[in-house]
Amino acid sequence: MRLTRVLAGLLAAGMLTACGGGDGGDDGKGGGILGGPSGGGGGAPEAQLKVPALYDTSRGWESDLRGTQHPLPHSGAVGVYTGEPRQFTVLDVTSGDTLWTSAKLRSAGEDMRYESLSATAGGKDYLVLWGTGTTEGDVVSKGSEITTIDIFDAEGSGEGVKPARHVELEGEGFVSDGGGGLMVKQQDGDVYVTVDLATGATEEYDLYEVEPPASECNLCGVLSEIQGVTAGGPLLWNEGLGSDTALWVPDGWTGAEIDADARPYPSLILEDVLVARWRAKGATHVTWGALDSATGEIRAEVQCEPDGGLGGFDAEDEPALSANGRYLVRGNVVFDLEQGGGHCFEETDTDKPVEFDGVTDTGLAFGVAPDTRVVVDIATGKVEASKHLEVPFADYAGHGLFWDEENSSMVVYPHAS
Repeated sequence: MRLTRVLAGLLAAGMLTACGGGDGGDDGKGGGILGGPSGGGGGAPEAQLKVPALYDTSRGWESDLRGTQHPLPHSGAVGVYTGEPRQFTVLDVTSGDTLWTSAKLRSAGEDMRYESLSATAGGKDYLVLWGTGTTEGDVVSKGSEITTIDIFDAEGSGEGVKPARHVELEGEGFVSDGGGGLMVKQQDGDVYVTVDLATGATEEYDLYEVEPPASECNLCGVLSEIQGVTAGGPLLWNEGLGSDTALWVPDGWTGAEIDADARPYPSLILEDVLVARWRAKGATHVTWGALDSATGEIRAEVQCEPDGGLGGFDAEDEPALSANGRYLVRGNVVFDLEQGGGHCFEETDTDKPVEFDGVTDTGLAFGVAPDTRVVVDIATGKVEASKHLEVPFADYAGHGLFWDEENSSMVVYPHAS
């Protein structure tokens, strides 16, 4: 059964609930602020993690609210989704104060599996709860397979906030953040649906029917995959041989426009930025580029040593984009999207590799070398050894957000003055 739109629009009453899916699941008890607010001169958080010198551990706050943390960088907040009660709680990142809580969401059926995620599109943050499974039947009717999506605007206030948009799609699917919108892949099918976060509008794409770039991809169609969502439509990728390798946005741009011989390989899409890599004809180095995903325009590029193959998307990458959208790290590469350049820290005959896992608005990137942790100034490429053990899972509004594994709590430290 294909995924087709049943309903998209404003939701009059809350529905859905989460059950399992790794999104936390407490008993509804406990959870709250444990340390004083950094902005109000409160005391140091009880947890004293070994963090980069950028952060002041004598100030900040911490919370033992159990669930899944979702950074909301453009809103200056962090959302927490709890499995029980089934709701979002949104906290101010500078103080830990609760900004708003969602309504407790109920299930569309007993056999539904739920997941939460956060996404950013058009400079706005959203919280999303999606579920898939089978609805309850009645005496004479079987339940139906559906995928449901509830979208919350990250900036809200009050208690019991209901989803701004609710979408239901026929069939079981998997929902993910496609960069410029949500992407739904039907289980055991070749149909994708994209969902506009701002409006809830949906578009369906059947890979049997999507036209490949003219004269570029003879065997695309069902051999292709939708790798992400751009402001201009879905980003499609076909990893074939020679001329049957293609990257394109329908009625938009193609990878051949970047390099007709090299055929760029996509590596990840994050908000409106696509990272791709290619080796120009006759070149001894691999080019890594950060592209505008909607237009294909190269925003930054850097030359790196060959890594033994180009490959496609890398599931184990820990990419990070600074909240201001200027700096991006991915694997061994760092980009400055404003200056149009970057640096490679791959392993060579003379250099050790550095793997990056975080970046700040000021261009400080956190990485791991074989023998130590390091901090890199992207503007200069300068590398310094660091004794930190923990890196923030997000950094914005002058604060770093950390997860304290030992105490199962979120700890937030401000930048040092």
